[in-house]
Amino acid sequence: MRKVLNAATLLYLLVPNLLFLAGWVQPVVAGVVGMLLLVAAWYIGKHAAGEMLPWSRKDTLGVALLALLCLGWVESIGLNGHVIQHNDFIVRNAIYDTLVRESWPIAGAGETYFSYYLAFWLVPAGLSKLIPSIHAAHWLYMWAYLGVLLAMLQLYVRWRWRAVLFLVLLVLVGDVSIWYRHYAIPLATKLSGAESPCTQWLLEHEVWFSFPYTDSWTHLRNMFNHIIPTWVLLGLLVARSLRPRDELYAAAMLPICSPMAALATLPLLACRLLPRLRQEGWELLCNTPTAIACLYLPLPLLYLAANEGSNIFFSPTGIGNTSYAAISSGGWLLVYAIAAASILIPACILLPRSYRHTGLFYCVCVLACLFPLIWVGTRHNELAMKGSGVMWFCLVWLYTHAIWHTGRQYARRWVIFLLISAPMAGVCLVGVCIKSWSREPSTVQEHICGEWQGHLNHPHDPLYHSFRSRQPTTLLFRSPGK
Repeated sequence: MRKVLNAATLLYLLVPNLLFLAGWVQPVVAGVVGMLLLVAAWYIGKHAAGEMLPWSRKDTLGVALLALLCLGWVESIGLNGHVIQHNDFIVRNAIYDTLVRESWPIAGAGETYFSYYLAFWLVPAGLSKLIPSIHAAHWLYMWAYLGVLLAMLQLYVRWRWRAVLFLVLLVLVGDVSIWYRHYAIPLATKLSGAESPCTQWLLEHEVWFSFPYTDSWTHLRNMFNHIIPTWVLLGLLVARSLRPRDELYAAAMLPICSPMAALATLPLLACRLLPRLRQEGWELLCNTPTAIACLYLPLPLLYLAANEGSNIFFSPTGIGNTSYAAISSGGWLLVYAIAAASILIPACILLPRSYRHTGLFYCVCVLACLFPLIWVGTRHNELAMKGSGVMWFCLVWLYTHAIWHTGRQYARRWVIFLLISAPMAGVCLVGVCIKSWSREPSTVQEHICGEWQGHLNHPHDPLYHSFRSRQPTTLLFRSPGK
């Protein structure tokens, strides 16, 4: 059973890359590279982990509960319009609808080349072309649900009911500094007035707590196309379903879906692979699947680099003079320290010492310290927003194990932490998702963001200019319409 699950999970990452090759890369190159990727995937699946703990009726009940929770979280995204969609769907709906209706590679306004991390939509868009009788939104919904379910099943087959607790915590736990931004300032305004010295002081120092460690709830609602394939990859890595020498191949399947999340997985891969070099030698890094992955990886990177704007790899925060003012006044050190401390101090208090000497914790430390440094220093947030999903996955998995083993001993400590870090997701779940849920056709239409009317060819829309792209070399890539 675990062999089948590993094969399905690896295919979930691989198939969008094969469709990218088929639709965007010249046929000769796509055929050769695609065959090599398939051969490497078959070889990896053959040697993937197959052992499992004994199965019981209680475990079957756990799978059913896990599947139900996954369904609820995917429903909260709003892919089918049952729940009100986030404003980011203005762009995401347009991209997906264009992939469904137009030939690949798709073009922007004026038949210009379109470059974006679009691989997550390729499978449901392709199925929509093949079976148009099923609505395209339903294919996207099923593909998203399958990804979340596969990621959680990877954990469940090894750790059983801990995976159920992990999924609940993953979506609920967030940055403790949200209390300042979302509760302290509104409460002070309500109690003492907007012009009071207390409220003004809080507003003046809001920059201290302005760094966005994007929590998993926000990722799932706003950036599902990034976080779901990232969860699938992390599920494989954390469950140790693949041999260490094959993990780089699996990681190479992520950049076309989310280049920043792929970059954020490098510390985790380093913490897992480098200590094994003494035991297994350089064959750990220099092997056939890794060589094939290195042969393929330049293709998605060259495609993404064709974007002339900065939205693919880096995006301005939009806050204005936050970082420059902080740096010029010397306050950047305080911003950086508060951001890192909001993650690391709770982790050091809650996690036993043995948990703080693991690759997952080292990865959390690197990412928690790296993200605010880049954000404050360069005024760009793309790595922090997309990559923080990797940090939260690793940190919450450590929290899950700690609660499982020390929950009774430190129950008060854990309850206080969850009360501080979880309210934001709870408020969104109740106030946005449950409150707005409806299957009425008129309400569903209101929930769907369609300002672009589902098409990218709107050059007068200001959002279009974020996606200006140049044609990459025709030696490797196809032109739109061909």
